[in-house]
Amino acid sequence: MRAHLLPLPLLCSLGLLACLSACVPAPLGKYYKPIYEAPGATYSGDQCRGQAGAPASLTWEVADGVTLNVSAWRSYGERDRPDRPLRLTFQLPLDTRFQFLADGIRVSKRAEDEGQVIPAKLDIAATIMMPSGQAVDMTNIAPTPFNDPAARQAVENFSGSVSLHFSWQDNFVPQALAMEIPPIVLLDTPSTALAPLKVLATAKKRPDRYPGEFKSQTSLIYTTPASEAALAARYAKCTQETPPRKCEQIPLYDDGGFSLAQRGFNFSGRWYVYDVEKHTPFSGSLNVAYSEPVKWKFASNNIRITDLSSQAERTYQFERFPLYLRYQVPFATPVRGVNDAPYSKTTSININSSLGREELPRYFIKLPPVLINGKQYQIKPIELERRLFDFGLEPFNC
Repeated sequence: MRAHLLPLPLLCSLGLLACLSACVPAPLGKYYKPIYEAPGATYSGDQCRGQAGAPASLTWEVADGVTLNVSAWRSYGERDRPDRPLRLTFQLPLDTRFQFLADGIRVSKRAEDEGQVIPAKLDIAATIMMPSGQAVDMTNIAPTPFNDPAARQAVENFSGSVSLHFSWQDNFVPQALAMEIPPIVLLDTPSTALAPLKVLATAKKRPDRYPGEFKSQTSLIYTTPASEAALAARYAKCTQETPPRKCEQIPLYDDGGFSLAQRGFNFSGRWYVYDVEKHTPFSGSLNVAYSEPVKWKFASNNIRITDLSSQAERTYQFERFPLYLRYQVPFATPVRGVNDAPYSKTTSININSSLGREELPRYFIKLPPVLINGKQYQIKPIELERRLFDFGLEPFNC
């Protein structure tokens, strides 16, 4: 059956568009509507995180829980992009195996035409929950083959990151603090332990005009000499290039925090107490990012923060940590679903391409045969139909 989208008037009346403050009748503008016959296929809009706007994104299940989303619309940041983007995203459940059996996508004007080959690569995105003492070894955890030297060599634009968050609801409000970052051990031969890092920071009251803040509220962030210098540089640059009124927003939204680099790893984070009078918790974060698929582990699972006035200590001990992986591989690379995070159940395969600048009345997207859990499937041609005069409800605000 054809995919369906509940009418926006009905959605608004049911109260399902919680992100909208209002729905207003409006022309939807030019967009390409994906068309594909599949049971359970659903549309989502091109605005308000898919909750509103033109039905420009289509999702359906291919096989074994593997879903495919197709869209050809420009995001707000791409509004000046001269060509028409084409995006296809496959979502793979845990332990599901997937592989295209040939390279490239074909695009044609008619369904019966062979079409022109568009070179493309696979952008892989995965989240894995790692035990705190386990080594991050791509040969064991990656969704693509890293034990194959040729496959590993073909990896491009690799990035890995860890994000940890902590808080204490016990009136711990230091005016100056020191945070000890758990060291990194590089496990390539020979193993090397990076030097321990300690960050010093000082409490700073947010400006009274910080959005959503009452005048009587004390909201703290923590800054370092480096973060204060970076803020001053951004403000000075702004005043030289734009009207001063716009530059007033820079200190209002500054989060302070820190950023340090060490042997290919970047450590960053921030700390804050949103409302001192209401005893909201002292909270913070530590982010670790790196750009080469090295083998490493944390030397400990403790993040220790010390109040430099009272010497009171708080320790966040993490038993697991989320590891975020993103990288690019050739189109026919085999991929395995590895996500096991409670908030991210599928591994993503993103194909980001372009239909060019011609803006034809319709396009047909043709994918090569795909192997899913050892069984071959052929996805039928996907039609993209240009729509010019559709009228519907769009968000007044998201």
